[in-house]
Amino acid sequence: EGIKDLDNDNGELDKFLTRNCKFCSSLSLDENIVYGYGNKKPEIFIIIESPSKVDIINNKLLSGAAGKLMDKIFLAIKRNRKKHVYITSLIKHKHENNRNPLVSEISWCLEHLNKQISILKPQMILMLGNVVPRFLLKKENKIDDLRGEMHVYYNIPTYITYHPISLIKDEKLKLLVWKDFKTIKYFLKNK
Repeated sequence: EGIKDLDNDNGELDKFLTRNCKFCSSLSLDENIVYGYGNKKPEIFIIIESPSKVDIINNKLLSGAAGKLMDKIFLAIKRNRKKHVYITSLIKHKHENNRNPLVSEISWCLEHLNKQISILKPQMILMLGNVVPRFLLKKENKIDDLRGEMHVYYNIPTYITYHPISLIKDEKLKLLVWKDFKTIKYFLKNK
């Protein structure tokens, strides 16, 4: 028993780390928990805020149209989810009415997230959207002010960009995200 016995990349690490979580165990099964997944030695550790409705239906983070777009972006920088990426969320369940997570909810989840990072030891962290950097980096700035430069979280180089769903809603953001991923590719190449 233990983390060293986890061979698969389909959520076991998240499940293992949250097995004694008082917050997660207080949720009923219908409250839509979706666990992280990916390569156990990732180049890129992606953190999103929480699962979307589509993620819940598919029981997989970054699925549906947003996931397909993310896969195209990875392909463009010669990466893919299976070999290079681990994807997790700040909060493991979907919020009612798509509200932002409460500080109390994040405090429960933060310990598990930091354990994931220390176990997986990614080369870099990629935070998608506004909410994740606000809570983890304590940055109140808008994403436009945060992207374009490297930050540090948990002693790991960290980059911030738009969530792919934002690109679907506003195609003008695609050029900005492409610039971000060229920076990420350059960083990984020179790491």
